[in-house]
Amino acid sequence: MMTRINKVREKVNSLLLSMSDEEERRAAYIHLYGVSQISAMIAMKRSENIELAILSGMLHDLYAYIMMDRIDHAHKGAITAGKVLRELNLFTETEIKSIEDAVYNHSDKNRIDTPFDEILKDADIFQHYLCNSFNTFSKFKQMRINKVKKEFSL
Repeated sequence: MMTRINKVREKVNSLLLSMSDEEERRAAYIHLYGVSQISAMIAMKRSENIELAILSGMLHDLYAYIMMDRIDHAHKGAITAGKVLRELNLFTETEIKSIEDAVYNHSDKNRIDTPFDEILKDADIFQHYLCNSFNTFSKFKQMRINKVKKEFSL
């Protein structure tokens, strides 16, 4: 039996495979699935919905990669995430709204949103931190990184 996560992953993979730039496609897989995995771990730690956290991570930058457009990508990405989820007809409107909101808010790392939205923000910045050789980031992003490191005793 295919899980809802696997069905979304299948859709995401088909969209990523349509990308002509092989290097960008590779970066998309690494980032989207890396954030998805980190989101799962953070959701477990914070007793939030793990499945929805995985999906928000998987979908959060999908628009930016497939459209090659970073301008206002979080807001446009929320629309794309909702469209993907609605097409699959496997999710309630409440579940879709939670994911859309997390994607919509994920770029505003300086603001605190709902606990569920915060998972994606923290997972996104932590994946960048891990993949960029532990570079330093802005004050607010570094505070998020340090919070996650402390939360996981790292």
